[in-house]
Amino acid sequence: ELQYRYLQSVMEVAAGVRGLTLDSIPGAVHERLIALMCRFAPHQVYNYLRVHDHAFQLERALELCRAHRVTDATAWLLERMGDISGALALILGALQDRIGSMVELWLAWGSTPADKALRADCGFVKGKAEGLLRVAVQLCLRNSPHLAEHERQLMWFSVLECLLVPRRRVQR
Repeated sequence: ELQYRYLQSVMEVAAGVRGLTLDSIPGAVHERLIALMCRFAPHQVYNYLRVHDHAFQLERALELCRAHRVTDATAWLLERMGDISGALALILGALQDRIGSMVELWLAWGSTPADKALRADCGFVKGKAEGLLRVAVQLCLRNSPHLAEHERQLMWFSVLECLLVPRRRVQR
């Protein structure tokens, strides 16, 4: 963690130096920071990658993000590398997990005092699911103009299917 903090500080100082861009720092330094960020601040990886997208090797960053299961960053890298279906599948897999958790919490509700905690947990999971759904929709919107009609339909219907499958489970 100390190395992560150190590199983070170096990058902040470098950003403030006149005439120096962070993209001029060697890719290996960026990749080391990405690896450490995946471990110690995974919620920051996606934004870092977007801002510094030409400062590192995409393949190496993808390898690091996959290894540390940083879903949003992995999906962004897959999309950036042209694997739209892989990016969408990753996002929808995470969305299905969140929705499944929400359904489990919802089915566990009863009339005990512990139910307040369940409702709070469900609210937290719902927020995460909504965020993933937004990411999936944005990905579809960005890529729809570049796809054939049948590919667009497949992409959009996979998002819809992800949302409908849990409902069928609850209705049974």
